[in-house]
Amino acid sequence: MLTKDIQTIQSSKLNGFMKLWLYQFYALSHLSWPFLINDLDKSFSLDLQRMINRQLKSWAGISRTVDNGLLFRSKKNFGLGLTEISAHYQRMQLIKCELLRTSKDNTIQKLYKTREAINSKLTRVWKASKLSSIVNAEES
Repeated sequence: MLTKDIQTIQSSKLNGFMKLWLYQFYALSHLSWPFLINDLDKSFSLDLQRMINRQLKSWAGISRTVDNGLLFRSKKNFGLGLTEISAHYQRMQLIKCELLRTSKDNTIQKLYKTREAINSKLTRVWKASKLSSIVNAEES
């Protein structure tokens, strides 16, 4: 789906910075639902990002050898302020955790607690439920 959106943006007759705007507000928004409902590995989002970094650099008019950080650093730090796909994935997964944790349905809450307990034992894999439990523990 992302490659189709990128091809659509590329084939448009807009200038590069308008294409970057479409990436930020069109292509990423199309990824929100799949990232919210699917339990994908974080490496999948990193692979997607690697796949389109060259295109983003082309649209920005910068060399392929320039550090990718230029695309994603804030404007205050002399970057373009784009959102990384992996950061968007993590944000959607955290939203899902909070929706499940605060669900009105007790069954959904129990399922989430079970998932949270299983994921808390994982050490080398990023899981949103681990981060969510840390944040919620600090609030209490």
